[in-house]
Amino acid sequence: MMGQYLTAISDFNITIRLNPKDADAYVGRGLAKASLGQYLTAISDYDIAIRLNPNDADTYYNRGIA
Repeated sequence: MMGQYLTAISDFNITIRLNPKDADAYVGRGLAKASLGQYLTAISDYDIAIRLNPNDADTYYNRGIA
């Protein structure tokens, strides 16, 4: 399972590099990082996603959980 999260993070890194304004990619990467216990970096990803899309309540929720 851990390998799948690491692969997801790598894939989201590529997506973000290609489109740094993709809020969903930051959310997805944040979810994967939180699943691995990397809460501080997950919160950083959620912060960026919130800046890009401040009306997404789920992102605020996920940030609060992290």
